[in-house]
Order: sequence, then C-alpha cells, then structure tokens
Amino acid sequence: MPTNGGNTPINNDATTMPSGAGGQGAGNRPLRLAVTDNDNFALMTMANLLPRIIPNCEVIWSSTSATETITKAADPHSMPDVLILDMSLSSSYTGPDVCRAIRRATPKVRILGITSYSLEHYAADLASAGAQGLVSKSDIPQIQAALRAISQGNTYSSLNNVRFEDATLAYDHISREPSDAKVKLTAHEERILDLLAHGKRYKQIADELGTSDSSIRTGAHRAIKKLGASTLSQGVGIWMLERR
Repeated sequence: MPTNGGNTPINNDATTMPSGAGGQGAGNRPLRLAVTDNDNFALMTMANLLPRIIPNCEVIWSSTSATETITKAADPHSMPDVLILDMSLSSSYTGPDVCRAIRRATPKVRILGITSYSLEHYAADLASAGAQGLVSKSDIPQIQAALRAISQGNTYSSLNNVRFEDATLAYDHISREPSDAKVKLTAHEERILDLLAHGKRYKQIADELGTSDSSIRTGAHRAIKKLGASTLSQGVGIWMLERR
C-alpha cells in the first residue's frame, strides 16, 4: 500500500499525478522519470509505457548500465525526479547496490524498484539501500499508485513487513555509513571523484580546491586508471559503487 514518510497508509488515486515534480510547487513541469533495466526490450517497453499510464510525465533517459545510471542520477544536469530501477542488473551489481550508491550521493532522486521476481526477494535489501518503494513489473495499477505516492514525497510498500524511508531520511543514514573502498586512492583523488559524482566540472573543482584545471584532470585520470575504467563517467560510477 502507498505510505507516507512514516509508512502509515494513505489514500491515493492511481489515475491522477501531481502537477510538477513531487507536488512541490513546480507548476506544470512534467514529472521527470528515468528507467534502468539490463534487458533492452524491457527497457524500451517501460520507457514507452510510462507516458501512456502516467499523466504529465516524461522519460528523460533510459539505461542498461549500472555505472551510467549512477553518474546520470547524481548529475544535476540529468537528475530525474524518480528513477525506476530494475533489481537484477548484472552479475556484478544488483538494483540495491545501485540504489545505495545513488542514495549515498544525493537525497534528491526518489527511487522506485521494479522486478519480475517475488517482491519479498528484494524488498528488505532495497529498503535498507534507501529506495522509496518496490513494485512488480507486470502490475500497472501498482506502478501507477507507487509513482503517484513517491512523486508526492511518500513511500510505497505492498508488503506489511517492509518499511521504506523517504529519500532525505535515507540519505541522512546512508551518507554517514563508513566507506571501505576496494581500490586504494589518495585523499586528493577521492575528493576529485566525490566532487565529479556531485556534478562539479573540472574548473569548479579546481577553484574549490585552490589548484589548476590540469592538476584536477591529472588526478581524475590517475584515479580512473586505478579503478580500471575506460571513461570518466565509468570511473565515477565504479567509485560510487565501490563506496556502497
């Protein structure tokens, strides 16, 4: 059932969406959605379905990549209001892994998990990773109800024994968790990647750290090489996942 931030029942009309993102005075701006699924057909189907079943929404991007999802969701230029995230992404990273990495970086993106498997299989892990709800891929009324609740700042759970937190509260918990990165970076490299993950550009980082653009670029490229990444966005995504 849909719930508010305290996971108490609320009434929702699944056919009506709020005006603008989160019902927070955004006027008539469409609800900005993003979708991640490791199956291209499922991804295309969901991306095409959402504008048909959710009034006043737009899918601003879709992805099959865990690392791309993390970097786009954390970047203010591509940050959605709600990310619809598949639970079984790859053998390396699950939906809860990606959710935790995003939540560690920002409280601004609300996350709705979707799965074709039993909800009980992922619900507890996803809730602890900072998501706002979990639904079945095949249950359209449930998807509608969950998106309406989450876009209004509430949470959604159809399981009585699983409680989700609102994004801000989840961020407060997860961002304070100790980090145990699998790759050893210098403090300078870690700071650069953290700032890149929050959408900062090289010049902004250089100004903030009191150094040159070239120094920041060198530090970023050195960190990317250590992480085994081939691109900047992939490196930032791996770093965020390593810190989950």
